Amino acid sequence: RARRRNLGTALTHASESIRAAIERMRRIAEDPVYQEQVRRLEALEADRHAQQAEARRLQYLVTSGIPRICWPHLDAPSDTPAVAAVRELLSPDPRRPSVVILGGPRGRGKTTALAFAAHARRGRLVEAQDLFRLSSFSADDWRDLQETPLLALDEAGAEFLGENLQGNFFSVLNARIQNPRPTALPTNLSPADFKARP
Repeated sequence: RARRRNLGTALTHASESIRAAIERMRRIAEDPVYQEQVRRLEALEADRHAQQAEARRLQYLVTSGIPRICWPHLDAPSDTPAVAAVRELLSPDPRRPSVVILGGPRGRGKTTALAFAAHARRGRLVEAQDLFRLSSFSADDWRDLQETPLLALDEAGAEFLGENLQGNFFSVLNARIQNPRPTALPTNLSPADFKARP
């Protein structure tokens, strides 16, 4: 019996201690100074997350091949036919095309549309003449172009395709079409001139 009494007393004291602790926490939570500190800490945490997200975005942009001049237009590009075409490429519709060719003269927003598409899918924008540099490196560079979520090849048709380069280039395109992965190929050439390319 004495043990039961002692146990009951201990439980009563523990219960009172818990109630007192809960009351202290309630008073602290209702304290305006405490609430202001919590808001300040939450704002600091949100700011830290925003800075980290911006750092990751800049790291991606620096390595993406997207020209700096396009960066301000990535989130809200002007509505042009080129942007409309790449929006279709970005569509989740399974019937969407896996390759879009943007044709037309300079100054029609093709590069901005490519930048928008590459950024939307965290893909790559590659200048066609840079394929010459890639042709002399390992197969890993070409595999990266095959596997990037979206490949935008600027100035397609303006480059000179040697035999080795042409083979690598068509392997990339074939792999992207077969898988399928979105690919955008803008060109300043007319449709007839583009089709006449080897």
